[in-house]
Amino acid sequence: MRLLAPVLFAVSAFMQRSAAPVAPKEPASNRAWERSISLCGVSFKAPDDWIASRKPKVAYRDTCEVELKAKNYDRLVGQDEPVHFWMISLEVFPETFEEFIESFDLRREGDRWFAGAGAREQPAYEIKGPNWRGLRVDHFSARSSTRRNGSVESEGVLVIMSSTTGKQTAVALAGFGADDQPLPLMLNTFRFESK
Repeated sequence: MRLLAPVLFAVSAFMQRSAAPVAPKEPASNRAWERSISLCGVSFKAPDDWIASRKPKVAYRDTCEVELKAKNYDRLVGQDEPVHFWMISLEVFPETFEEFIESFDLRREGDRWFAGAGAREQPAYEIKGPNWRGLRVDHFSARSSTRRNGSVESEGVLVIMSSTTGKQTAVALAGFGADDQPLPLMLNTFRFESK
């Protein structure tokens, strides 16, 4: 069984080298301080002062990765802070929700969900969007790398979104600084694009 923590740690290391419904949607008009992003078969809005980029494909993984960072990321994140601060990492898998939960460390007990294992296990709650359903963990604990190549224990918001119309599941990890404005905006506007 694959575990979420190693996957997220690998994502953090890779980045160095290079049900409760979601809050109500904002009006359809595009505000001047936000912009639309379309990468890896998903689309969403982000604050205008955040930069989205598609990460180079890793040969042994059948996924697509997006990194959304504050424009002043290098100034905001110190050398010894987790690299996922002021960032949202998003990885899109070619799997249904059912395939994803079988492969990763997610489990359901009655009407409650849990993510992680052992001391890292955290409750998750169901969320949904216009063409997806998923889970959210508000205090997901993970070992993370730093820009100085150290390792620290940290937390982030983990969100799993799975298409209700296709075979795609996206996993987002939002660190400190990304969980207040960018993550809610992303979730309120997130869609899987038709293939």
